[in-house]
Amino acid sequence: LKGKTAFITGAGAGIGLAMAKAFLQEGMNVVVADIRQKHLDEASSSLAFAGSRAHFIQLDVTDRPGMEAAAAATQERFGNVHLLCNNAGISNHVRADVATYGDWDWVMGVNVMGVGNGLVAFLPGMKAHGEGGHIVNTASIGGFQVAAALRTGAYATTKFAVAALTEALRNDLAGGKIGCPGHRGADDAGAGAERARVPAGPRPLPAARDARRLGEQRRQARDDPAPRAVGLAVDAQARDPDGLGASDELRVVVDEDRLLGGGVERLEPGEV
Repeated sequence: LKGKTAFITGAGAGIGLAMAKAFLQEGMNVVVADIRQKHLDEASSSLAFAGSRAHFIQLDVTDRPGMEAAAAATQERFGNVHLLCNNAGISNHVRADVATYGDWDWVMGVNVMGVGNGLVAFLPGMKAHGEGGHIVNTASIGGFQVAAALRTGAYATTKFAVAALTEALRNDLAGGKIGCPGHRGADDAGAGAERARVPAGPRPLPAARDARRLGEQRRQARDDPAPRAVGLAVDAQARDPDGLGASDELRVVVDEDRLLGGGVERLEPGEV
């Protein structure tokens, strides 16, 4: 990883900031992108140890020209991008039967199209330089099941979409130099079977199943440095969720019973 470049959205706090910290500690150059300048300022202080290897960009992932400009700025600053982390996301606790056009546009725009915009802006360049790389898309436990008690129909829709997109991207990129680990780093049949075993209703995924999945990811990571660094980031966040810049507005939830997933930014619709 040393000397390679990562671009991370939603990286001013939470899982995104943990990724940035882990990658910088591995010797990477990292572009930290976030919609809130306050988060960027806090991240700049937290990541000061990396000096000029950390670069900060204010970015709304729904802004396509802004995403293209961020890709160009990253290329100008560090050269080729090797690791794209589409991490930015918002929560929207609105029932699907009462969600408005605005609710749907907001949550779909950030959580789904934000990922799509990142792929369109960065993936062609990653393919073209031929040096290899990885794409990491942050979803949620909401991408495995719908938590009825939380009334997150619109939000869960987007997270299922991100999981499906990631699985499809893994297939589409197979045989090339760009890797995308899929939603659990296993074969497609296994992924489908895993989802089929999730019970309907508000029950969370059993902790033991999550532990087995994490163990499999860690086993595979021994031969794959990019997921290893992501694992380091998630482990660091789980150990100290408040020590990596999380604020009242953005909190990475590590208690599975709350079923909110990770990297969820609570913004009002007018702020995006």
